[in-house]
Amino acid sequence: MIFVVEDDAQAGPDHIDSHRAPFYAISAYNRSRTVHRFINTTDVIAAIEHVLGLGRLSKFDYFSRSLADIFSPTPDLAPYDPIIPTQDLNEKNPQNTSAARLPESLDLSAPDRVDDQLCNRILWLMLKGDLRPPVAQSHAALHALQSSK
Repeated sequence: MIFVVEDDAQAGPDHIDSHRAPFYAISAYNRSRTVHRFINTTDVIAAIEHVLGLGRLSKFDYFSRSLADIFSPTPDLAPYDPIIPTQDLNEKNPQNTSAARLPESLDLSAPDRVDDQLCNRILWLMLKGDLRPPVAQSHAALHALQSSK
């Protein structure tokens, strides 16, 4: 069984919406479908604890939501049929566009030096273009929390 979760979204929402992050369950026992509900890291930790026969290790995973509905009691042993990507890995953004010029200002000299807002803007331009406005982001709650310390 393999669980894939985002390690830390930080200030970087994905390319669709700031309120979601990917989660994948890969197993002969998982049901082949998309689940449209909130799942967080503690739900995944609790599922791992359950599979390993462990009790809950903290109050966070104790109050987690079960992932039992994504699994089947019997395995599907059919061979995995991979989808082979056809995207050219050498393709680049068209020259003289915002999506091509903006990455030049990113600090890639070490991890975590990239300006999150600029990186998100570049991703939006690359995927959605200039015609669709980006998803509004509000950091008001974060600023209120930081100023109360």
